[in-house]
Amino acid sequence: MAFIKNMILLRCFLLSVFLLVGCGGLCKASRHNSGRDGWVGAPSEKRINGLVVGLLNEGEVLNENYYIDEIADLRKHKDDIGIARLGFFNKRKPIYLEGGVEKSILKYYRQLLPKEEGKKPLTIKIHYLCLTEHMGWGQSAQAKAILEFIESSKTDGKGVFIKVLESKRSGFDVSKYHEENLNKLLRHGLSYYADHLKGSLSSNILDEDFVERELNIAEKEIKEIKSKSYEFYMGLMTNYQSLGGQFDGSAFLADETEALVLPNADPGIGYGVSLGWRMKSDLSYSLSWEFAFSTADLDSEWMGIPFDMTYQELSVNMSILFNNPKPTNPYLKASLGLPSLKVKNGAVKGYETTNARFNGWSYGIGGGISHCFGNRLVLKGELMYQGLIFRTAQGFQDKAGEITDPITTSNVVPGISLNYHF
Repeated sequence: MAFIKNMILLRCFLLSVFLLVGCGGLCKASRHNSGRDGWVGAPSEKRINGLVVGLLNEGEVLNENYYIDEIADLRKHKDDIGIARLGFFNKRKPIYLEGGVEKSILKYYRQLLPKEEGKKPLTIKIHYLCLTEHMGWGQSAQAKAILEFIESSKTDGKGVFIKVLESKRSGFDVSKYHEENLNKLLRHGLSYYADHLKGSLSSNILDEDFVERELNIAEKEIKEIKSKSYEFYMGLMTNYQSLGGQFDGSAFLADETEALVLPNADPGIGYGVSLGWRMKSDLSYSLSWEFAFSTADLDSEWMGIPFDMTYQELSVNMSILFNNPKPTNPYLKASLGLPSLKVKNGAVKGYETTNARFNGWSYGIGGGISHCFGNRLVLKGELMYQGLIFRTAQGFQDKAGEITDPITTSNVVPGISLNYHF
């Protein structure tokens, strides 16, 4: 009881310290932020549930004959404005705009373009707005938007569509650049519209015929960004299994009562199934893990006598897949397995025979090429170096016995698999 009481007191003390330090830090940050001029929302702030960014106008005022009267957020996904990767493990967290999208952006534009008598009112429709991080050998923070500028007095409802993209690259944490990118994106969107009114040509202005296509592309991007960070798959596979080493067709294992033959096996076609999951990643590579079961019937002989042999294996495989926009990509693979080998009537005791069984563990390393057919089907071709170590054997005995000198063999196994991703 004394131990439990002491633990409770220790936890209460640690909680008090955490609250005092944490609240003090938050209060200090709040006081600092409130004294900074120009903030529409709040500066970027990492929170447990995401990253909060704000908009900053350092007192700039544009001299144009229009002002922004309304911001209309037409996005399908309005809960946040993107995904950041925070912390040491780059966990995916949502990005929020302090004060809300419509209110904060309207206030930001009202500071740039004050509402004055005689100016034309404009409405900006936000069809797409997303902040993302792309990770590889270098990291980059990106902000992308499709904005529609339309005169509020227009009755035909047609506006000017502008596509804006901002990017900031760094070798380290890029989450701190989301705020800067968002500010530049909104500012440049306004500049592109002003240039359009002056008759300047720009690739940022979308032709009406391409607006729907761009919006469809953007919708696919946002679904991919917000999709789960992993995906399950099931697969069918086939390989060309072989044995060698001490399975030479003349060796055997023996004790006081029985003998187990080690036939020389011809390579044979194996087949199996797999169940795995792939961890999605913005890095230049991603990882996948799978459980696989395979079996192969092999023709073999020992001292000229034919034997039927069945090889089975349950394995755990890890693959490193190199991410590439193209459908064909290379990958590396490593595996650990539990192989089982059965030789029909391979155990001899006097004039009696029964099946001989060998069990152990295996390892493999290799690689291959994968090709995607659409978003679901993936065809893989690979070449694996396989090492087998059989440590136990069983014949007439009820239990398997340990092999004094384990049977070792190695071979190269080519294989093909077809996976369906959910």
